[in-house]
Order: sequence, then structure tokens, then C-alpha cells
Amino acid sequence: MKKLITAGLLSLAMMTSFSAMAAGTNFSTGTVIQNDNTGCELLGEPVTLQLSKNVHGAYSCAVIDASIKVATCHEAGSRKATALQCQSVGTDPLTNETIWNDSSCTAAADTFDIADFRSYAASSTGGTVAPGALGGACEDSTIAAIDHFN
Repeated sequence: MKKLITAGLLSLAMMTSFSAMAAGTNFSTGTVIQNDNTGCELLGEPVTLQLSKNVHGAYSCAVIDASIKVATCHEAGSRKATALQCQSVGTDPLTNETIWNDSSCTAAADTFDIADFRSYAASSTGGTVAPGALGGACEDSTIAAIDHFN
């Protein structure tokens, strides 16, 4: 029994550490997300995603906290340095804490500076579609790696 409990705790710890390193799954226009464990079990039916030309997208689906997250960017998107308003892009269903469009945000009155490409992210847990720092040129690898998916 003790071995089973230890194995269970080890499995839970490994799942938690892997989820902390989560990344989005890239999609292109016409991608069909199935409503099963190969796509997203939270969907009621398959969903076909559409993107405009030169737009890159990524999504994540987490059954453990019942959330679907989506983010996009455009290859010719704005790169002008600017201050952006902190905005809620959802609520963490496990902790009930606000998920902000930047890790430095603690309140909607806060702002943060970005100096390069922007991403736009949203979550099924509430909030709004909000801009955030992309951290590099808009391409599949950068959109899938934004903090929004962690």
C-alpha cells in the first residue's frame, strides 16, 4: 500500500512538473481539432480553425483544469515599443487566481512595456482577448512558447 501511495504521489508530481513546462500546439488554417483525447476532450464536437494569411496560432486543452487557451500573432504585426494595459485573459480554475496578459501584472490598473512583436491570447476560463509580448518574430515556435500556455 505504501508503494502505491508513493507511486501515485510521484506520478502527480511528474504531471505537475510537465504541465509547468507546457507549450501550445500549433495549428494552421483548416486544422480540425477533434473532440477526443487526440485533440481536446472538452469540445462538444470537432472544431475547424481558420487563420488569415501570415497569422500563426497555437492552442492548448487541459482537462485537469477544464481550460482551452488560444493565441495568435501576425508576421507583419506591430513591433513598436509601447506600454500595454494589464488585462485578464482568464481565471485559473485550480487556484481561482487571475491570469494576466503579462507575468508582471497584478491589477488591471498596471501597465507593462513591450519592445517587439505582440501575441493575442484568450482562454475559455473568462477574461478578454488581450495583447502580450511575443518575445521574437511571429512564427510557430514563438507563439507556441508564450507564457499564456504555462
